[in-house]
Amino acid sequence: MPKPNEDPKPEELTSANEPPHVQAQQPGPFQPFVAYKTVGEVRPSSFPLPVWWAVLGAICLFEFILGFFLLKNGTRVMPSFCIGLGISATLVAVFDICLAKKGRLGWNIGASFAILVALYVGSVPGYMARKIKENVEQGTMGRSIAKDLRGLVDAGPTGKLKRLDTSAKASGKWGEIELCVKKMTNEMIEVRNGYLEDLDAIKWDTILDANRLAGDKKFLQTHKMLKEAKDAVKSRKLQAIDVMKRATVEVRQIETDDKDKREFIKGFTSGTDKSLLVINKVWNLELKTIEEFEAIIALLEKNRDGWEPSEGQVAFYNDAYLNAYNAHMAKVEEYSKRQEEIQKERVGKVRKGIALLGN
Repeated sequence: MPKPNEDPKPEELTSANEPPHVQAQQPGPFQPFVAYKTVGEVRPSSFPLPVWWAVLGAICLFEFILGFFLLKNGTRVMPSFCIGLGISATLVAVFDICLAKKGRLGWNIGASFAILVALYVGSVPGYMARKIKENVEQGTMGRSIAKDLRGLVDAGPTGKLKRLDTSAKASGKWGEIELCVKKMTNEMIEVRNGYLEDLDAIKWDTILDANRLAGDKKFLQTHKMLKEAKDAVKSRKLQAIDVMKRATVEVRQIETDDKDKREFIKGFTSGTDKSLLVINKVWNLELKTIEEFEAIIALLEKNRDGWEPSEGQVAFYNDAYLNAYNAHMAKVEEYSKRQEEIQKERVGKVRKGIALLGN
């Protein structure tokens, strides 16, 4: 037996009597207490946060309004829509950069698509409103010009023409076209009225006054009147051609992607050659009229003893001279009627075309 004060000698540890190993569980940085980890573990939600939805809704509303405004009021359709796409792409990039962490990849892709759709959805009613407004303005322009042009036909080829109202009744591109047409018409009216003023200045209405002719012994004053009248025709003709060419250039400078406007501008510019032919024809007839008067003066000058003034008229002693005189006057009447017919036909076509646009 061991002694009472002696400690018992421990047994040597072997694999048979070694106690079981117990590994202490180390707490992790986000799990300080193992006891809180339960079977029903709660995971963070994949649904975007409210701020994500609020920003997306605000952007979509902005894009809808932007699309409507650009397509309704933009100068041209496609450039306006491209501007909207550029703004949309910028907002998509900003949204994804700033709020990408608020929603998963699929939600962010869907949000980007929704922003673009909002722009398109807003563009549709904007484009429809644009077309309705343009149709109204087109009709307003047509009725305004057609009404003003009636005075050109009523005045006839010899009377002074009344200027058109230069205020545009239509707005937008149709208003620009209306102003362009009215400006060109008024400049043509000024050329025509200026020519009549030229004739008044040289007292053309007295060219065949028998008393004046009898007092013009050498016909110097008469020949001067004829020369000034012919010079006036040539000068005013060049002015009319210049007005038409400048008007064509101005109309071509009006930018538009609307089909009706393009067709109107194309028709106006393609008719330039025809208009120039008409201008040449009208002024050539005027020149021929003066040449007939020139022939009458030559007849009177050559046969000074064959006529005399009678109550302001030329009275011939010889029927042959009288017949020659009447033949020249018949030509004058013919040229005057042809001018009147050309003017009525020309203005009538313009008024008809404008009236069709107004319907």
